This record gives sequence, C-alpha cells and structure tokens, in this order.
Amino acid sequence: MDPQAEATHSFVRAAPGRVFVRLERRVKAGTLARGMFVEFTAAQALQMARDLQECARIAIGTDGPARGKATDLLFDPRT
Repeated sequence: MDPQAEATHSFVRAAPGRVFVRLERRVKAGTLARGMFVEFTAAQALQMARDLQECARIAIGTDGPARGKATDLLFDPRT
C-alpha cells in the first residue's frame, strides 16, 4: 500500500464471504494514474465500516449516528 497515494474514485462489491474494494486515482480527462484492489473478509469489512462510521462522526462533529441525512453514508449493522 502506498500511504502517499490518494484515491479519487472508489468502488465496492460483495460476493459470498468477501467484500472487494477498488480505489483509483484519476487525473485530467479521466486517465487512470493508479489503481489498487483490496479484498476483505466479511468480518474485516464490517470492522472497517465501524471504523469509518466513527471517523465520519468525528469529522462532522456529532456524538451519534446521523440518521436520515446526506451525511449518513455508512451502513450501521446495529440497526
């Protein structure tokens, strides 16, 4: 993994027991500059979703989930 790279596009797809993520960095005119593919187990994907949810809460400055708003982008498996 390249910690200096930034993705401009992300794609997520599920299959039985796995979640696949593709991150891409596209530059002017949509040319692909870099791409990365990641495979997660279902448990790893759920943990990542929890981590992302917590980071999103911190980023938007709330203590609880943002229900029914555009900022509620992540699946909360507890609901």
